[in-house]
Amino acid sequence: MAGCDSIYVKFEGVSGHGSVPHLAKDTIHPACIFVFDLQGIVTKNINSQKPIVLSVGRFDGGTKVNVVAKYTQVEITMRYFDSEIREIAHNAIRRHAKAIADAYQIKIDVSIEEDAPSLYNDEELAILADKSAAKVFGEGKNLSLPKYMGSEDMPYYFKHAKGVYAFIGYKNREREAIYFPHHEKFKIDEDYMKCGAAMHVQFALDFLNE
Repeated sequence: MAGCDSIYVKFEGVSGHGSVPHLAKDTIHPACIFVFDLQGIVTKNINSQKPIVLSVGRFDGGTKVNVVAKYTQVEITMRYFDSEIREIAHNAIRRHAKAIADAYQIKIDVSIEEDAPSLYNDEELAILADKSAAKVFGEGKNLSLPKYMGSEDMPYYFKHAKGVYAFIGYKNREREAIYFPHHEKFKIDEDYMKCGAAMHVQFALDFLNE
């Protein structure tokens, strides 16, 4: 699974009346340019063989319809696998944000918070987990997944002990459990939770008996 950072970019200008924007320093327009420019970072600054995702989840600017916005904040989630690519992206985001702010004579503040590092399963434990899954679900039911841009905090545990991360399917069309996480209609078929519990127990038993 991918590593994840939350990035907060705050533009600060000078408020004023919407009828005379030249007497103020608007921040909404530069922030819009910055949002558009983010995808240029992905396509022009990053090796295309190294996957990365920059998604703007929140854009907040202005106070009233006729007031030039003094502040605008852009909140971004970034997903990556390679730590070198992560650093390149961080530097590019800071550089692009500053360049746009300088062009419009406003201030900029970029804050980056680590949410989770990249997750990699231990190869030996992955083999053991596959055997455990076969005992619980039957042969051929455990599928290998491609790289996944979602993130979890399990890598922090894996820094202290080897581990393996697995997904338990929850899809059930009859119960409308068909939506991806964070969709407004997301829900799981809770009957599948017993399968997750069984998988945890079986893996623990197999690990202890190895």
